[in-house]
Amino acid sequence: MRSKRGEMMKQFWTNILLTICVVMVLMSFAAAAPTGGVVTKGPTEKGTGSTSGTATLEGGNVTMVNISGTQITSKWGGFYGFISGGIQLTDSAANNFYVWTIGNFTGGVVYAVNSTVASWTLSPINTSVTPYDVSTVASDNFNHTFSTTATFTAPSMSVNNVPYTTTYQNGAMGTLRTYGLIVSTSPNTNVWAGMIQTNASSFKGGGALVDYQILAPARTTGTIYNFYLEMP
Repeated sequence: MRSKRGEMMKQFWTNILLTICVVMVLMSFAAAAPTGGVVTKGPTEKGTGSTSGTATLEGGNVTMVNISGTQITSKWGGFYGFISGGIQLTDSAANNFYVWTIGNFTGGVVYAVNSTVASWTLSPINTSVTPYDVSTVASDNFNHTFSTTATFTAPSMSVNNVPYTTTYQNGAMGTLRTYGLIVSTSPNTNVWAGMIQTNASSFKGGGALVDYQILAPARTTGTIYNFYLEMP
């Protein structure tokens, strides 16, 4: 009887230890949070609006003048580029113990944030709050721009009902999305998340490629963004 009871207790504690080990393994393979991205800045360009035309008006006449024009927004700016990097296991001196190379970054995310981020608990941006004065009645306000919602899915998180927009590729609206989020514990910390597609067609057309395009608010005096990268 004692032997049977001892075997049962032994099996009980064995099962407990196995459960603990499984939990520890699962925790060790949980998706990592976004990490700081090293920035290499390229050229900055700005378009020009249309110039004024003229028409002569003579006394006693009425003249029909149809007018078209383009205006460069003063509320938004864009980031685009390529992604590189990998996943490493290192010591405090950055000596590699193991390196995972990544050949295709599709499914990863680039984050442009107006502050540093300590906790990556994100929520949909609050459209009732004016982010960088883009919620005015203008055609290029936030609600007109980020007019669709969807589930934002990244390797380390999933957030429902997040406003997003897509940017142009080859002269037409494409599939490169930017999602508008905030840090849940800091609603003034706006997070603009660009989904990565390796070697996607870019807004420049002509065969030019990018890995991401982010549309983000910007002041005419300049807005500083911190970049973070989440590997697929």
